[in-house]
Amino acid sequence: MAPKAGSSPLRLGRSDLRGDDEEDDVKPNRPIARQIALTAAHPRPRGEDGDDAPSLARRRLLGLLPTLAVGCVARRTGADAATGPRPASMPLEALLDRVVARVSDTAGSLAARSAHAREVTLADLVRFHGHPCDGLMIAARGLALGLAELFGDGPVDRTDLAGATNASVCYGDVLGYLTGARHRCYGSITVDAKLGDEWLLLHRATGDAVRVAHRPGVKPARLVEQEAALRAATCPSELIAEVGSLQRELSERVWIAPARELFTVERITFPYDPGKLRADVVKRDCQTAVGAP
Repeated sequence: MAPKAGSSPLRLGRSDLRGDDEEDDVKPNRPIARQIALTAAHPRPRGEDGDDAPSLARRRLLGLLPTLAVGCVARRTGADAATGPRPASMPLEALLDRVVARVSDTAGSLAARSAHAREVTLADLVRFHGHPCDGLMIAARGLALGLAELFGDGPVDRTDLAGATNASVCYGDVLGYLTGARHRCYGSITVDAKLGDEWLLLHRATGDAVRVAHRPGVKPARLVEQEAALRAATCPSELIAEVGSLQRELSERVWIAPARELFTVERITFPYDPGKLRADVVKRDCQTAVGAP
């Protein structure tokens, strides 16, 4: 029987009350929280010899905890760069749920600011950019640190930012997505080929600006060399595989290590023309704030 609407997802129905001789309660296709509820509610009896060894169900419950731990770590924000313990390694797929920033926008093209902030995850950036390359992962981590410097724990105002970066497609896509700035039509993103691995951010309302750059050695020399070799080659499968593996390792490391070990952040005077506000944010300061759909 299906649960009633509005009921707790952890409520146990009659069909869940199995006898000891029935199928094991822990199934791989059940949500983890439900598996834990079932295991806790119906522990296995002790062995026939009456010893105090943990039951099979309890051992399986303990086996679920590492998966839960990965899920919890994956929801850290990009601004949470230098606090708390971190795992030694984490698969790239497990990182894509990581929140890069909380952002604030208008509720429509001629509307006031939305009453609700949104979370932007690495997965959102990947969908926009097309793939989880090292350039995207590095830019997301660095820009998250810079935006936290400008906005603290508050949401990032995507109606009021300008920025600058080099000609990297990866860097530019992440900068535009996280800031709401636009190179096209509005000139609020400057593309300066002379810039290195760095991003400049300006918050118009306060005049505050920061420069974020990754420290020397963040990108391994071997990766730089092999990327250059691959660009000059045709389609060597072994080299493609090696570059992909090196990029993946760097992407994972950038989001596990404390951000301030990888990046520098400094206050600056923004050296470029900040462009103009987008036409779809001109009513942002109207008094009637509504929730975004």
